[in-house]
Amino acid sequence: MSHQILKSTMLAVSVAALAACGGGSPTTTPEKTTGDVTLSGTAATGAAMANATIKVKCATGDKSTTADSKGAYSVTITGASLPCVIEATDGTNTLHSLAEGTGAGTSTANVTPLTEYVLAQVMGSEKTEDIFNSFDSAAQGKLTSSKVAEAVTAIKASFKDVLTIDFDPLKVEFKAAVNGEGGDATDKILDKLLSLAQQDSPEATPKDALKALTKKVVVAGGGAAASLNLAKLPVDNCPAVRNVPYRIITLAGSYGVTASTQWDKQEVVAAWNDSDESSQSNAVAFDAAQPCKYELTPANSNGKKMQGAVAASGVFVMRDPGSVNSEAGLAIGFPAQTIPLADLAGTWNALQYQKEVNNWINKQITFTLDANGNLTNFQNCSGTTQASDTCVAVDANKSPKALVANSKGGFDMVNQSDAKTGNRLFGYRNASGELMMVSTGSNSGSAGPGMLIATKKRTLTLPKVNDVAKIWDIQASVSSSLTLVSSFSASQVTVKSVGSNSATRVRDTVDGAADGREDTLSYNQPRDGLRYRAAGSYTPAGATTPKPISAAVQMPIKDMGLTVTAGTGSDSTGKFLNLSVAMP
Repeated sequence: MSHQILKSTMLAVSVAALAACGGGSPTTTPEKTTGDVTLSGTAATGAAMANATIKVKCATGDKSTTADSKGAYSVTITGASLPCVIEATDGTNTLHSLAEGTGAGTSTANVTPLTEYVLAQVMGSEKTEDIFNSFDSAAQGKLTSSKVAEAVTAIKASFKDVLTIDFDPLKVEFKAAVNGEGGDATDKILDKLLSLAQQDSPEATPKDALKALTKKVVVAGGGAAASLNLAKLPVDNCPAVRNVPYRIITLAGSYGVTASTQWDKQEVVAAWNDSDESSQSNAVAFDAAQPCKYELTPANSNGKKMQGAVAASGVFVMRDPGSVNSEAGLAIGFPAQTIPLADLAGTWNALQYQKEVNNWINKQITFTLDANGNLTNFQNCSGTTQASDTCVAVDANKSPKALVANSKGGFDMVNQSDAKTGNRLFGYRNASGELMMVSTGSNSGSAGPGMLIATKKRTLTLPKVNDVAKIWDIQASVSSSLTLVSSFSASQVTVKSVGSNSATRVRDTVDGAADGREDTLSYNQPRDGLRYRAAGSYTPAGATTPKPISAAVQMPIKDMGLTVTAGTGSDSTGKFLNLSVAMP
């Protein structure tokens, strides 16, 4: 036997001996340590992802659960092993997060746009849904404590020019906005993030705007010099405001779009009724002490100021006090969006304030739209008492036939002869995917003074005792001389008691003064999605003379920070339109 053959034989024996006595093999994979893995946190886009489906995939083990009404979740997986990835879906938004580490353990893992960006940064890919679906060993290997910490640092650096993030997005405890009640300081950072994304991609849906920003985050890559090159939000204490085109609809029957919206330069310029010419600029001043409240002074208005407020959803409402030559009124506005006609499919509630002959009246309407814009089941639900759920079908020959997209924005309503009725409707979708529509004019005939606001029908849930709402009320009503007047006020309301289908509230203050008005709202009356208040009276704090409480129907619009109230009193002064904006 040659020396070389002897050497090879001895080496083979040595390797075999090592394997026999536990020396190990380079292809052996260590067994994962498993046990109970518990994850908890809050899912939110700014507004809570209420009742979102939460799915968790770990290196070993997976499980699903459902978040509560505030977006909070907790899940325990037995026989599991970290790291894990998390997916939250609320029917509109899908966001992801992560929990780093190995073996069993307990961890906080929020699910927000920021955690989406952390996961994308760690993985070096904006395709977070694919990462979640596969979650292979390569992806698991990247979720170490050091790599995740580096990603969090990189995200903070990427947003440093427009957003101060002084917390760990994955593990911070925070309160998300829910049911019109604002969230905490951390949640307001998420509000700003959403507005930044929508300002950067004004034509995109909120969901797609957040996705577009995910890709920018990955491209930026983090580090001290990283920047996303985003424009700052124009009003620091009101993140819902952004420099994008806005659609505006007025009670006077006109509609416009802002040709130049520079809130930070205190200037808003609008073009009206599809005109290519912009009107004069309007000076805008936001209240430093009351976030999202502002005054607008039109040029050549002789100092007349319009008061307004902006909801967290981006919707604003404005009061026009009127002048010598014009009636008072109000306007509503929101970032201009292109809503696909098919997305409007469903059954809608609508409240309308309309001038007929010489008086202003309220109407209640319900209708159904199909994916092609055809209107069916068009019913007048105003009734005599307006508390009944009895609706009367409008004669097919008199009811509108369909909505048709208008090339200059929004939708036209057409009659049975396919002729435009004069109504122009505009839609708006908030971050949670909820839709509202606002229309000018009447539901028959040409466009004229009036406004219709609609939202898809849904079942309202009752509030809880001691829930507090702080709101701005912008109201248009008729004076004893049948002249339209308007008002702007701030109030605080507290829920006193809750019944099986009703809630009794106390209006604690109006414009800072004690009030004490108590009223009871019947939920899902006269129809699902509405609240009814019967007429009554009360004596304000410090007064001796009772004041009337008008009968009214209210329509809260989910996650919009807006409640529409139509007075249903029998006399002229009892018929009003009130738009309530939730304070941040």
